[in-house]
This record gives sequence, structure tokens and C-alpha cells, in this order.
Amino acid sequence: GIDRSVTTIRYHLSPLYLATMRFNSLAVHALAVLAFSHAPFPFQQKYSSVLVSAEEVEEDVKVTSSSSIPVEDTYKAPEDAENFKFEAEVSRMLDIVINSLYQNKDIFLRELISNASDALDKIRFLSLTKPEYLEVEDKLQVQIEFDSEANTLTVRDTGIGMTHDEMVSNLGTVARSGTTRFMQALKEGGEATASGDISQIGQFGVGFYSSFLVADRVQVASKHPDSPDQYIWTSTNGANDFQLFKDPRGNTLTRGTEITLFLKEDCMEYADQHRLERLAKHYSEFVVHPIYLQTFETVTVEVEDDEDEDGDVTEEKKSDDEDDLEVSEDEDAEPVEKPKKTKEVTTMEWDRLNKSPAIWTRSKEDIEEEEYRSFYQIIAKDDYMEPERWIHFQAEGNINFKSILYLPKDIPQSWKSGLTGAERSGLSLYVQKVLISDEFELLPRYLSFMRGVVDSDDLPL
Repeated sequence: GIDRSVTTIRYHLSPLYLATMRFNSLAVHALAVLAFSHAPFPFQQKYSSVLVSAEEVEEDVKVTSSSSIPVEDTYKAPEDAENFKFEAEVSRMLDIVINSLYQNKDIFLRELISNASDALDKIRFLSLTKPEYLEVEDKLQVQIEFDSEANTLTVRDTGIGMTHDEMVSNLGTVARSGTTRFMQALKEGGEATASGDISQIGQFGVGFYSSFLVADRVQVASKHPDSPDQYIWTSTNGANDFQLFKDPRGNTLTRGTEITLFLKEDCMEYADQHRLERLAKHYSEFVVHPIYLQTFETVTVEVEDDEDEDGDVTEEKKSDDEDDLEVSEDEDAEPVEKPKKTKEVTTMEWDRLNKSPAIWTRSKEDIEEEEYRSFYQIIAKDDYMEPERWIHFQAEGNINFKSILYLPKDIPQSWKSGLTGAERSGLSLYVQKVLISDEFELLPRYLSFMRGVVDSDDLPL
């Protein structure tokens, strides 16, 4: 009986149903035609300048020619500069870096700071047998400075530096920085996988090339203790070659390397004091060597009025020349205070960013309870949270690592609301005190409320 009723309903409603379907189909087609006729395709939005006429381009240039336009990098290498071709593997890897859609470009700063830290470790090690290396510069540090007007970002270190030949070999021709392993991983895992993984660059030690994620041109100046001259390496984004020449400015570095990024138009945000401070603290907060950021602060100061005395002399002269009646003032009368003049002054300072100690590298017998509690507030990003318990241990075997795990005193807010799956993993993975991932899922999901760090020097990434 039910099948017969359904058949009867379908028979009576079939013409109406078919007519409705035809109308809906026509409506969908009409809407699609309207949408595509008025809205540009995705590639038209991205490369709309190709579809603009020459007259419109000239008008746009006239209209937008203001101070808000980014400064164009018009630098050209000297005529006597040496020109080198990138090695085939390096060129292919650079093409992947530049053209892949990385989810997070911020990693470039982590990589540059890590490279600088490695250079500082090397000079400290070599100075044990060659103490004269530290005579010209005894400070081991990393400096980050920016120029929002020129749209540049500079990372400078006082490490070992590079000679002329080392700049050629390390920055493009011999692939000493892990390029071979990087390319091998692409063959094994597929380029599509690698291009979507934001940590591939850092995992394979080719971090220097991540500069091209945000820069149109990269310039490297370096001075080695054994080299009398300072050299410059430079290359533009997308080029298959680089130039190397003696620095026309002379030896501006006592020792070390200075990497200057000429930022892309869509990456001007990295020439910002607060953005750089946040990124450096996030990724490199526990780096051993001090990291300094160039900061600017505008303050209002009082200005002494030097013109008061001159004004009094002028008034006296006027009183002598004129025969007006002089009026004596009461000697006991209080002088009227004039409003003090002020002006704004911008000061520049170097602020250290990595003040937090990596206590997990120390023996737990040497760490006080208050240090454990303070460190928990650092990794929890909350100055008021307290841990209930913690464990500090070191594991040795095929993989050696050190770790501190905390059990929070309070239940996370998401758990109180019943959203246990919304809680992110509270563990952070470090390699030699450099943050690799803050979404490290080592513990099961039902323990995601725990906080802690895991650091390994030989973890196979």
C-alpha cells in the first residue's frame, strides 16, 4: 500500500517537479553567466595589470605617486663585480621557495637568527685555539634593525663571517647548506607535500634562502678575521645568478655577517618594530646569544628658553630710547612663571629580546622551585597561572632529548565549556633551543591541557 501511494504521488507531481527542476537549472545557468561576466577570474584579480591599457597605467602612476609608495630598490652591482650562476639544485630549490604557497612566511626570521647563532658558536669555538679572533670584537651578539622608509630589514651578527671563497661556496654553488637532502626529500615525499609544509626549510638547513619569501633582493656583507677585505654578495628574487664584489664602503664590520632584505611590496609589515619583536621572541626566545632589536621611542622633553636673556636686553634698550614714564615694580612681587616650551625627541635604543633562560638544559638539582614556576608562566604566556606539578627529565637512546612537563593548576576554559577538542597541544618542540613547532602532538589529545617543552639536538626531523 505504501509503495502504491508513493507511486501515485510521484505520478501526479512529476510534471510540476520536472518543471521546477528545469527552472532551477535555467536560474543557475543565468546566475553563473552574470557572475562571470561581472566578476574577474582569480587569475584576472592576481594579474589584473596585464589587462590594463597603457593610458590607464599612466593615469594610475600619476594618481598614486605619493610618499606611500614603497621605495624602489634601484641598486646595481659595480661593473667589476664577479657574476656566478646558482648550481642547478640550488636554482630548483629557490624556485620552490619563491613560488610555493607557504602558509607562514614568518619563519625567515627564525632561520636568519639561527644561522647567526651558529656563526657565533663557531667563532667561540675557534677562539679557543685562536684567541686573536676575539681581539677586534669580543661581543657575541645578534642585532636586528629595520628602516620603514627604505623598506629594509637587516640581521647582523658578530660571528665568524665568510671569506670571498666561502661566500661563493656557501651561498650558491656547492649547496653546503642542506640543499641535497632537501631535494632528496622532495623526491621521496613529492613536491606538493613539501611546498605546503611551512617547516621544510628549517628542517633541512636551507634557511638562508627563505629570505626570498619576503624580499625582492638580498644583500650579504661579510668580514672574516683572516680576510683583510669585506665582500658583498647580492641576488634578486627569481634570478639564476648572483654577484660578488669587494664592499665599496670599506670594512664596516669588525667581524661577522650582515644580511639586508629589501622587502617585497606585500611584506612591508616586517619593517615594523612590534612585529619583529613578537616574531623574534616567539621563535628565538631561548637562543643562547643575546638578540637585540633596534627600537625607537618618541618622548616629550622641556626646552630651555635661551631667547629670554636676549629679549630682556632688547627691552632694556627700548626703555632707554623711549621717554615713557617708568613704573617701578614691587620688589617683593613674585615673578610670573612662563609656560615651559617642549618638543618631541625620538631616541634609538637596542633592546634585548631573549631574556628568558632555557632552564631545561640545566640539571634539575641546580634549579629552584621559583624558577620552575616562572618558566611555566613564560611558556603558558600568562603571568598569573600557576602549575600544580611538573616533571623534568632527560631521555637517552637513539634519540636524546630533554623535557619539562607541567600539570596546570586550573582546568582550561575550553574544557569547562565541554570543548575538549578545541584545546591546542601545549607542547613546543625545540631543536637546539630554537622553536620548530608549537603544535607538537606528542601526548594524546586527552592530555592536551598539559604544558611543556621538548628539546633535542639530534632529533631526525
